[in-house]
Amino acid sequence: TEEPILPHGVNTLLLSAEVSEETICHVLQRCFDEEYITGLFSEKMLGILDSEGGIQTLVNESYVFFSNPIAVFDSGFKLLATNWDELQNLKSGVSAEMLENRGFGEREFKMINGRDNIHKRVLQSRVPIQDFNAEIGFDQLLSAVDFQKDLGHLVITATNHPFSALDHKLMTILRRCIAQQMKKDEFTHNTKGFPYE
Repeated sequence: TEEPILPHGVNTLLLSAEVSEETICHVLQRCFDEEYITGLFSEKMLGILDSEGGIQTLVNESYVFFSNPIAVFDSGFKLLATNWDELQNLKSGVSAEMLENRGFGEREFKMINGRDNIHKRVLQSRVPIQDFNAEIGFDQLLSAVDFQKDLGHLVITATNHPFSALDHKLMTILRRCIAQQMKKDEFTHNTKGFPYE
């Protein structure tokens, strides 16, 4: 048998001589940045869950990573948490009405029903759905909070910059954290006054 050229546990990266050093550096930097940001975001979200920060804190801290407004709705389309200042800055009647109602009004229900059954597609999809909302003029990233139980949905609106693959990945993490927080809140509410282990 041949002796391996590299010692056990050492990996190599083979690069084509036809690819410029600048391109290689750019691709590697993007990979490291994405892994670093994902880890940092996950750590931040877990810290909030551990410290009982709540859904509003999860949304507030997530804005730093997404740089686009985030809204969390319960299953009845009531607005649970959002980046209030960012949503108010949107030049859209939809956002003003939604803030005033603290959830969906007649206009928003008409809007989602006219968007090719977007709500049904969101509830059935295991990955975030990116969809252009013509009513407000922006792309939106939409996801159900939980797949087994209708706990609500999460919406991020691309008002400040377009979505990237990283936004989809981070939204999945945020969705899981919000689902966990909602389940924990429900458990606490249902067991108030009862001893449990």
